[in-house]
Amino acid sequence: MSIFRKACLVAGAVLLAATGALVAQPAVAAGPRPVFQLPVGCGETWDLRTYAGHDYYDIDFWPTSGPAWGQPIRASFAGTVAFAGIGGTLGGRTPSNPNGPIGTGAGYYVKIDHGDGWETLYLHMLEPPMVSTGQVVYQGQQLGKVGSTGDSSGPHLHYEQLRDGAKIESYFDEVASGITHDNYGYSVQRRSRNCGGWTQFADMNADRLADLVQIRTNGDVVVYWNVGGTFTGSNALVATGFKNAARVRFADMNADGRADLVQLRVTGQVVVYWNVDGIFTGSNTVVASGAWDPERVHFADMNNDRVADLLDVRESGQVVVYWNVGGTFTGSNAQVATGFTDPLRVKFADMNNDGRAELVQVRDTGQVVVYWNVGGTFTGSNALVATGFTDPMRVKFADMNSNGVADLVDMRPNGDVVVYWNVDGTFTGSNALVAEGFKAP
Repeated sequence: MSIFRKACLVAGAVLLAATGALVAQPAVAAGPRPVFQLPVGCGETWDLRTYAGHDYYDIDFWPTSGPAWGQPIRASFAGTVAFAGIGGTLGGRTPSNPNGPIGTGAGYYVKIDHGDGWETLYLHMLEPPMVSTGQVVYQGQQLGKVGSTGDSSGPHLHYEQLRDGAKIESYFDEVASGITHDNYGYSVQRRSRNCGGWTQFADMNADRLADLVQIRTNGDVVVYWNVGGTFTGSNALVATGFKNAARVRFADMNADGRADLVQLRVTGQVVVYWNVDGIFTGSNTVVASGAWDPERVHFADMNNDRVADLLDVRESGQVVVYWNVGGTFTGSNAQVATGFTDPLRVKFADMNNDGRAELVQVRDTGQVVVYWNVGGTFTGSNALVATGFTDPMRVKFADMNSNGVADLVDMRPNGDVVVYWNVDGTFTGSNALVAEGFKAP
């Protein structure tokens, strides 16, 4: 059973009277459930716990490794901050004084309004929230840090999803959490798919220039055309209904020079929606099935046959290629690398204009290292090509100027999109601002 005392969040509790911010709003007939993701970093595994008397649907998040204190808390979905501040009293429990006095209520907390009657709550933060009331946030944006303020006897994140002001079972990555009652203590373990994907780059019209593809929270897929290496604002709606950006990729699956839309479904199916004159009309094909983990799956041309192969970056560190045979993946595969256990830091792109994708590793030191594709495998021969890029979610690779090599695209937190040009396989610092207003990586 969890050691945490019950947070007083039931309607009519002291916290509600004290803050007014958590009072349920009148029912407004909620719209479809957003595709919420775990409120923690991409690829992290956390325990979702509850205990007797905790209240139905309330979840306490605990990391499965490392200390809980100070862990980043991230938005489950995009929305507007309805409240950011203090509920109840803070108490005095800190990393340096973990047995200090316990406070009351939520402590430092954030409430996000996702629209259509949906809200989320994030309680007991270590410090004042990193966002403010009224601020628009994107999925995955850091809201604060795990702490133990308020009615909490130890560091954790107390989390809730609400529909029309009432708590409901939480779903993450389209799957029910399993936390449904408080008759006794129990827990489930989940891996975060809060991995971005809202902004991607791919050649959508066979002009050999990567376009900017934005997946919007309403499911719209909008292409901003690459005009002379920049994105001028000219755009087109090319698909609808794709609300889970973490499960969408773009790659040329049939050698026509246009990127197709690849959906990694929760069922395990890999489905290609074919690019027909720059749009996705609904014509699609199941090209693979199995227990694919979306953060571990990449698509890139590994053997210069002009079609994208499927690459699986496995938990063991093995990188395995499933070859594209006639637009599908038949099971024929090969191990092409080992030692790459963090899939978020692995990318694939042609760095030297030989038609084969290299493996590009964005290290936690900020170094960007290329492992060269030699005959379809990565032999260990590598080169340091850039430094100073520590956030792999904000680093993309795509050919921005039609010279056959991938450039480095830096998605900055302020929304600027900056391209560092590939000069003889390295990034020398020469760069250009090519778009603004794209904060969600």
